Amino acid sequence: MEKIWLQTYPQKWLVAGILALAVLTLAFQTGDGEVDPAHCRTCPPRPPTATATPTLTPPPPLQACQVTGIFFNDQPYTPGTTITATVGVPLNVTVRVADDQGAPLIGANVDATVTQTTTVQAAAIPPLEDQSGTYDGVYTPENPGLYVLEFSASDLTGPRFLPCSAEAIVQVVESPPVEPCNISLDVQPNPVTLGSTVNLTATLTNATCSNGVTADIQVPGNGIVTVPLTGTANICTVPYTPPVSGVYTLIARANSPGGTCQSDPPRSLTVETTPPPTTPTLQIQLPASPIDLCGRIEPIPGTLVISSVTGLSSVGLEVTYDRSFIQVIDALGRPTPPVQVESLLPPNWVITENRVDTGNGRIFFRANGGTPITGSQNLIKINWQPQGRTGVTPINVTAVLTDALGTRTETGAAALNITVGSPCRAGVTSLQGRTDHGGVIITNAAGQQTQSYPNGLFAIAPQGPLSFNFPGYLAAQADLPTDVAEQAAGLGTFTLLAGDVNGDSAINILDLAYLAQRYQSADPTADLNADGIVNILDLALVAGNYQRQAPLATWK
Repeated sequence: MEKIWLQTYPQKWLVAGILALAVLTLAFQTGDGEVDPAHCRTCPPRPPTATATPTLTPPPPLQACQVTGIFFNDQPYTPGTTITATVGVPLNVTVRVADDQGAPLIGANVDATVTQTTTVQAAAIPPLEDQSGTYDGVYTPENPGLYVLEFSASDLTGPRFLPCSAEAIVQVVESPPVEPCNISLDVQPNPVTLGSTVNLTATLTNATCSNGVTADIQVPGNGIVTVPLTGTANICTVPYTPPVSGVYTLIARANSPGGTCQSDPPRSLTVETTPPPTTPTLQIQLPASPIDLCGRIEPIPGTLVISSVTGLSSVGLEVTYDRSFIQVIDALGRPTPPVQVESLLPPNWVITENRVDTGNGRIFFRANGGTPITGSQNLIKINWQPQGRTGVTPINVTAVLTDALGTRTETGAAALNITVGSPCRAGVTSLQGRTDHGGVIITNAAGQQTQSYPNGLFAIAPQGPLSFNFPGYLAAQADLPTDVAEQAAGLGTFTLLAGDVNGDSAINILDLAYLAQRYQSADPTADLNADGIVNILDLALVAGNYQRQAPLATWK
């Protein structure tokens, strides 16, 4: 009987079945030991695999700006203090803004809000103008009181920085009333002998010697002589030598912001007869030194006086001066020939020569006849015009005199000290195409005016901007240097462009047509380079500046 293998080997079949079941179980599991869901009817759905999300780095936080300085009229303001301003007087404001590292912050929007604390009224002034990290504006208070000015800086162009702010406190006061001046006059010694010198002393209230102080002296039988008094404050003096004997009457006068005043009652001076000295003395009377060019427009007066003469019947004068410092002008202010000086001799004297050689710095004056002069006599008056140069310059005189002792030569000398004093600063104007740069009118922000001298120098209080005007040239404005050290060293040179002959603040075809109509003429309004004729040189100046307009200019 054939054997059945399953029955014969039952243990072997059992082992084979177990192995087969294990293989099938592994086939339906996942790689991590789990059952494959595709082959598992009872397994829950497997969640989808998550995608990794990148981590972002946040930007650094914005830093606030900082106000590093506030300036009023170029003076630094100390936080927490109070400055003083005057009603109706513009207050120039400068704010410096920096980033968190202290570097100037350009392109910020800087606003200013003004609050009067007593009325709690707030008003905004126009945004301050950006000057590369400094911001400028002007505020004019209209009422007295305590004001708080708050300045805020912000970024309107993008997220560069956070806002910042600062404030300043300003006390606004009324302008003080102008008080009238008073003047008293003293004469010492009194009485005095003929030929001696007396001192005239004027004491002022609500005025100073710089306002202009004079004394009118009634000379017995010779009319009225006016002499200037000088000094450093409110006490003004001048020495005076009476020319004849008799009783003199003296009245002092002074100018001031409150008007003109005079001494009352008049003073009298008694001069007793005595033999005069035999040696004449020449004196050049000038204003007290130094002569300050700060805002000065008027000429410097000078008087040539002779003292201690007996029977003077003729005089010949030769005065020398340095024309680079000063120049002689006539009564109308003209420095061009024929220039003459003013005679102070009695009317019955005959003037035989009165001539000024402005090219060489010499004055020639001769006169004779008439009533002989004994004692002292004013001979000539000279108007000196500064030329824009500072320093000390001498003036010398040589006189040929004929009197009771015969004919002989006498000499005299004086000196002028010319400066630019505080609060003025000196600058230089240049008129394009010209060698004489005088006559330019310069006006500052406070309305003060001056004019340039022939070398271009001018001196004015530094309240900017400054405006420049000259006929035939393009009017212009220039801001002052913001740095105090630069201002102290000088304002620099400013050039005016030639060609605006019709004064419409532009150089165009109208100006060319104006010159063309006057071509080859001596019309001074079209003679831009002032060489005496309108020619191609003047047309070239206009053509070179064609289409230029009056801009806000800078110093060079």
